[in-house]
Amino acid sequence: MSSLRSSSQYASSSSSKPGIGVAKDEPLKPPVIDYIDMPKALYESAKEVCESAVRQLKKGEKKHFYKCAKQIKKILEERNRGSYHVIIGKDFGSFFSYEAGNCVQLWVNDICFLIFKHG
Repeated sequence: MSSLRSSSQYASSSSSKPGIGVAKDEPLKPPVIDYIDMPKALYESAKEVCESAVRQLKKGEKKHFYKCAKQIKKILEERNRGSYHVIIGKDFGSFFSYEAGNCVQLWVNDICFLIFKHG
């Protein structure tokens, strides 16, 4: 049985940029990691799907965060065993438990992705 850890995170973007997506050919900013507790291979997989999600968003489509979170969850659960939870946004607080070695909070452009495994 995996050990559980608790984490309290706060994500807030001070950017005044109105749009959230990028053009398909526009380069993404390097990801910024707020918190990480996962192996490099798992992080690279999570980062890849997050970057793909940002590319699918068009400017101003915040309503599609749910669809992106659902897609990221599905991909991670297909690639890895267990139940993943995905939270996407520009401003949120959280307190949660996760399986040790299975949590990351990163920013891709101005969007925060909190991904963790529990269950």
